[in-house]
Amino acid sequence: MGFAPRATLAPVAAPTPNNVFRVRRYVEARDGDTPVLAMVYPGLPPVELAYRLRGINCPESKAPGGAEAKAATHGWLVGARKIVVGSHGLSFDRVVADVWVDDVLLQDLLLAGGFAAIYRTAPAGLLPASMLPRTRASGR
Repeated sequence: MGFAPRATLAPVAAPTPNNVFRVRRYVEARDGDTPVLAMVYPGLPPVELAYRLRGINCPESKAPGGAEAKAATHGWLVGARKIVVGSHGLSFDRVVADVWVDDVLLQDLLLAGGFAAIYRTAPAGLLPASMLPRTRASGR
């Protein structure tokens, strides 16, 4: 059992060469919204990093629906021909990022499958402005 399906995450800003990297290989899924990927950054040795998918939240692995969300993330990443990461900052021990699987945003796959929900409590810098709640004072 997961979340109610939702079509897509709000539009994602176009990736820029400074924050977008091709993944060397998929390592594992810690849970539905935290894949571990092996990366090669220019001038650095290969490194395995945990990525926190920007803008969504999946149930924890041991919570209802968590095992299914983790399995869905694993299924999409293990079979991918191409994985691309666009980083947006840090969250605890993880890099906050958009992850594309064969040119489709992984967050959108998880939302459409009912494995994730929009993460509305994220700090403003982690969500596109179109996803932020409107306030009376700002009119936004």
